[in-house]
Amino acid sequence: MKSIFLLTILFITQLAVAQQTCEMQFRLIANDPSEAVADTMDIEIAQTRKKFAVNYRIEEIQERFVLDSVALKVIELTNVDEEKVAFIADLSKDEGYGFTSAYEIVEQEMIEQDEYRLLADKKNIQGWDCRKIELLDEGVVFGSGWVVMGLHLGLGKETGFFFIKEGAIIEYLLEDEEDGSSFSLKLIKSSKTITNPAKAFSLEIPAGYELESYYDDEEEE
Repeated sequence: MKSIFLLTILFITQLAVAQQTCEMQFRLIANDPSEAVADTMDIEIAQTRKKFAVNYRIEEIQERFVLDSVALKVIELTNVDEEKVAFIADLSKDEGYGFTSAYEIVEQEMIEQDEYRLLADKKNIQGWDCRKIELLDEGVVFGSGWVVMGLHLGLGKETGFFFIKEGAIIEYLLEDEEDGSSFSLKLIKSSKTITNPAKAFSLEIPAGYELESYYDDEEEE
């Protein structure tokens, strides 16, 4: 059972009040020299002060998470090898959510300050002013990337998508010199407005999805 996050109505009214409206499409690539093909993950994030959505795809897995603090609803969709399951949470009833990897991707803990170093180098990536960052492992540099200062991608202030205290990491490259493996994040497409809000934050459950309940799963356990 994936972690469940319960919201009170008070928290809902304060949800993401500091978020900047934007939509971003990322590609994560994990390259292992021992494997013939690299693992590729596509992530799409859309957010406003009151709504948040993430779509996640890797191989035969497709997932979607949408939280609407106006409608007080959450939907989660997961499609694994054509097995399609949907979850709905009513936030006015403090119902649980957080069943998908799509949710977990944007619920990462902040990178600690001793795990990175901000540099003076600057660069504009698709309209975002960025600063260079070095990522550290016990003081040793093992990767670098670019941070949008002041931007946060996530549901709240304490967790989010690849972030540090100063902002959101939108691109990076991590390399292991010993085994030759690498892990990269690339910003593919970005906008500071939501192109199609009705589609981005749709709470509709597509045909073919079986509706399940967190409470049903609890009873089975």
